Amino acid sequence: MSTGIILALACAVVALIYGWLSANWIMGKSAGNERMQQIAKAIQEGAEAYLARQYTTIA
Repeated sequence: MSTGIILALACAVVALIYGWLSANWIMGKSAGNERMQQIAKAIQEGAEAYLARQYTTIA
């Protein structure tokens, strides 16, 4: 194998490990108090409505 392919594979493995560690760290955090959860839900609903509108426009 060439050095470039080995380097690319090594970078991919490092990126996957970093992503896994980051996801575990984030999932281990508290969801916040009730007010923070309400705000997060409102943001999620707004994002879903925006994406639904975008999909309708594109389709």
